[in-house]
Amino acid sequence: MLQFYGYYFYETMYNTFRIAMVCEYMDSRQNLEYMFRKRKQQSIFWKPDEMEKMIVSVIGTLAYLQSIGMTHRDLKPANLFLTPQCDIKLIDFGESKDYFKEADDGGAGTMATIRGTP
Repeated sequence: MLQFYGYYFYETMYNTFRIAMVCEYMDSRQNLEYMFRKRKQQSIFWKPDEMEKMIVSVIGTLAYLQSIGMTHRDLKPANLFLTPQCDIKLIDFGESKDYFKEADDGGAGTMATIRGTP
């Protein structure tokens, strides 16, 4: 997952407040969608061990989010960034929600509290 350093609030010209998050920098050329298109043009394909590492990285990230009760809800290549070590970094939590599961609701859960970019 993308390294988070902090956040701050700022006022817009319409006298409303927004939150800004400070995260590690990821070059747009590391975007999985961009990399896939570029590799496809050049007929370069990932090796099976590279694909395995990427898949395990995504599963690990999603497992962590689930363990803290969060869902991303916008998983797509444009929101995945690839490091040189074939680890995946997940960005854009604008559609993410907390997942609450209560014992007295018959096992059904509810999602609430949007986090990230509005």
